[in-house]
Amino acid sequence: MTRLKRQRLALSVAATVSAVTCALFVVSSASAAAPITVCPAGSVPACAYTTIQNAIDVAPDNATILVGPGAYAGALDIKHSVTLEGDGPANTIITAPASLSTSFTTSGPNDPIVYADAASVTIKNLTVDGQNEGNPALNYRFEGIASYNDNVTVDNVTVMGIADNPLDGDQTGTGIYAVADDGNPHTITITNSRVYGSNKNGIVANGDAQVTVDVTGNIVVAAGGSPIGSNGIEIYNDFWAANGVGPSGTVSGNVVSGNVCNLAQPTCGTDLLSDGYLGGNNDVNGDSAGILLGNVAALTVSGNTVTDSDIGVWSTTAPGSTAKITGNTIEDNLYADVLAEFGPVAITANTIAGGTDSTGTLAGVLVANYNGDPSSSAPTITANTISGTADGVEVAQGETPGAPLPSATISHNAISGNSTGIENLTAATVAAAENWFGCNAGPGSTGCDTISGPGAGHVTSAPHLVLAVTASPSSVTVGQTSSVTAGLAQDSSGATLTGAFPSGLPVAFVASAGSVGPTGTLDDGSTSTTLSGTPVGTATVTATVNGQPVSATINTSAVSSGQSVPGGTPPALTLAPRLAFLPSGSLSLLVRHPGSALTVFCVDGCSATVTGQIVVTLAHHKHETLMLNQTQLTVAAGGASVYTLVLTSFERTVIKHAVKSVLTLSVAAKDTVTGKTTTGQQSFAVKIT
Repeated sequence: MTRLKRQRLALSVAATVSAVTCALFVVSSASAAAPITVCPAGSVPACAYTTIQNAIDVAPDNATILVGPGAYAGALDIKHSVTLEGDGPANTIITAPASLSTSFTTSGPNDPIVYADAASVTIKNLTVDGQNEGNPALNYRFEGIASYNDNVTVDNVTVMGIADNPLDGDQTGTGIYAVADDGNPHTITITNSRVYGSNKNGIVANGDAQVTVDVTGNIVVAAGGSPIGSNGIEIYNDFWAANGVGPSGTVSGNVVSGNVCNLAQPTCGTDLLSDGYLGGNNDVNGDSAGILLGNVAALTVSGNTVTDSDIGVWSTTAPGSTAKITGNTIEDNLYADVLAEFGPVAITANTIAGGTDSTGTLAGVLVANYNGDPSSSAPTITANTISGTADGVEVAQGETPGAPLPSATISHNAISGNSTGIENLTAATVAAAENWFGCNAGPGSTGCDTISGPGAGHVTSAPHLVLAVTASPSSVTVGQTSSVTAGLAQDSSGATLTGAFPSGLPVAFVASAGSVGPTGTLDDGSTSTTLSGTPVGTATVTATVNGQPVSATINTSAVSSGQSVPGGTPPALTLAPRLAFLPSGSLSLLVRHPGSALTVFCVDGCSATVTGQIVVTLAHHKHETLMLNQTQLTVAAGGASVYTLVLTSFERTVIKHAVKSVLTLSVAAKDTVTGKTTTGQQSFAVKIT
């Protein structure tokens, strides 16, 4: 039964089952207003209204309007602070009429299917389908959901078909469009929603520094191949090119793809450096971005996946910006995974990678300024993993004279596996010390990315990060283990570094003796494995990152005469029984030095006492304990002794028919030379077949 049907049922018997009504609708108090219901004409039972707009018109502030399954006409004007809630995106669908009237005007008339026109509006659990009804004559600035100078929340909504048919170069068609330009505080929250196939933009939040946005957990897929520069998620100020400062807040956990312009130069295309800047009518304005930031100051873009667009994340920021692009996966975008145009921005801990198709990615991070930009591009690029692109980082200026000279600080990144690591096309000084270029010899060496371009001499790359491998402890005795760590937290000058480091690079470990975990992945610049089972002698553990091998040695010694383990500690017992079954009713444990089943480290010999019990779980959770006889063993120096457990026929029968049987062995071993004693205990399941 749908929520709407439950509500109508509850309303019909409210006088006698008010408690059930409260439970169904989570009414917080006895005086709370009941939801207003909407369903198509002819529904049984009937709802209060058959059109959404009629319900909106009579709804008081803070009301909830529940819209049942069905298709409903759009052109809705929500004039009250209400919650408009559908029965789920698959069930409640609001469609666009052939012609929409203008609801509000910003830089032009706006024609939304659903217009939030009140102080606070929530829209959730429904679909808005534009049915590709956008066209310059009737529905010019076509929008799925729009709000103007409101606090608006959109949650679990699908918006689709906000496009012209066929797709054209009309610079309109936005799935969700929220604008606040009155200078007052506003919140724009768009979560857990899906926007498909918009002509121009998927999600737009347009406002000043008084606006806080939360755009989280959405899926935005563009129409793809549009003859227009489309954007997936756009956060900006309408007047940013002059003096505006954009919204603050978060853009997180979204999946954005398919923002591609299919027109050639000069409208769109590969040459991002020709002509002007983002705000002008030029080629760079035509290209499409997965996420576009327009003059933001305190916005964090994190945990997003952005793929298959002209530009992955395009950033412009205000002076003094604390904007961050962090922890995202940005890959397989055509021209640049990240474009840092003007202003400061922190680009940290992202996975930035080139495409897997024939086109590839021209730049992992493009630092560029254009004629007309109000300030220099000044990103800090830290702890990113950048691979598989033509240029890992490219520093550039627009080709039209007058562009500011960009600057960039690049450190603690893994820039490897690119055709060029850093390309400087300007006269700007680029601080690029302490980066990993793929080998310990440094950029330009065999196995390393290079530094190139007319301004290569202005790039400072020394000292660079190097791969180091350490073992702790580096000296062990037989039976001990060593932790082996591979990491990039040191540079070519020998300094040990602190701070954030890249993650995600695979590491392969190989040991010349003993065994190690064969693979790992750098996490914040390091990863570890454990070396065990080494015989007397020297073992080498080699870690390889990007084809660069580095080794550490571990010396393994025998236990010397007169001591149990290094330092004169008591004998060390390791219980690791090989047998979990008792096919003949008996279990043999080997006590020896060195051993593999029950190990006593005492080369001078030990006396050992073995005691134990078997706890048997019978039906109905009844427990029985079978006590084992105490056994004395003498272990000769370098020799072995066998402990044999012999069960009676009764004990074997009990174990065979038990739900579970657990054998617990306790061993106390005394070194015959030093007199020092240690104890150990191990439990394991046994079964008789």
